[in-house]
Amino acid sequence: MLAYVRKEHKTLAALDIVPVFRQFSGLVASILPPSVRVETHLEVEGAQVVGDAGQITQVLLNLANNARDAMDGEGTLRLSLEVVPGDDVVPPRVGRDRAGLGKSEDTRRSPFANLDHTLDFVDIRIKDSGCGMAPETAAKIFDPFFTTKPVGQGTGLGLSVVQGIVKGMGGVIAVDSAPGRGAEFRVLLPVVDPAHARTHLAQNG
Repeated sequence: MLAYVRKEHKTLAALDIVPVFRQFSGLVASILPPSVRVETHLEVEGAQVVGDAGQITQVLLNLANNARDAMDGEGTLRLSLEVVPGDDVVPPRVGRDRAGLGKSEDTRRSPFANLDHTLDFVDIRIKDSGCGMAPETAAKIFDPFFTTKPVGQGTGLGLSVVQGIVKGMGGVIAVDSAPGRGAEFRVLLPVVDPAHARTHLAQNG
């Protein structure tokens, strides 16, 4: 949080996110009660992103903590990681409505609309079986100081900080939820090979 709030410099580098995800999956057991079942799905053996392993772990642990609270001590937490092509998650940059007059409603509203659809992305999902959220709550979930927790039990900064960290790595975080059907947080980070990562860091360092 200090790196985000104080805008402290954080060196990002090319890293394989799969070992980070494996380590996180192991840590989850220590923060969840035995009555919560954890399902882990890992679809790739390796995937390079530009980021910081510690920050990525903190992002995922924050989401797991929120899921634990939403499930109130029991349920199922599903963790998954795969690599997906941009075309599968990004709507066309210039969508057309049925009258051909401009961008479609889906294109304007998609949190993934500004991602580069020519890239591949690491797609990390954390899904809980908790109480879920109404659309108006989900729309504010990443706003600074917004919280659904009782007074004294949350600062409202957690998800705002998480979003800032993910954006700093060139990615996007989004949530899909509805009352009674839990919530699924989705983190997309662009995949790079080591050569591309070195170029990216040189241009943005």
